[in-house]
Amino acid sequence: MKVVPVPVRQDNYAYLIIDQPSNKAAAVDPYDVPKVQAAADRLGVLLVAALTTHHHHDHSGGNEVRL
Repeated sequence: MKVVPVPVRQDNYAYLIIDQPSNKAAAVDPYDVPKVQAAADRLGVLLVAALTTHHHHDHSGGNEVRL
């Protein structure tokens, strides 16, 4: 497993939790989906899930966007 921080705001990060054998990843707190998707693309991983730690918009703001 690999965890990669993804800057999504000046003071916030999303994270990719990557299963290296399968090249699949979950995005944690995907506030800015295009930034998270771009990071996944750069790393060559497929996003298969989104996990939100709490309801504040700067963490859950991307929940309605489909990956």
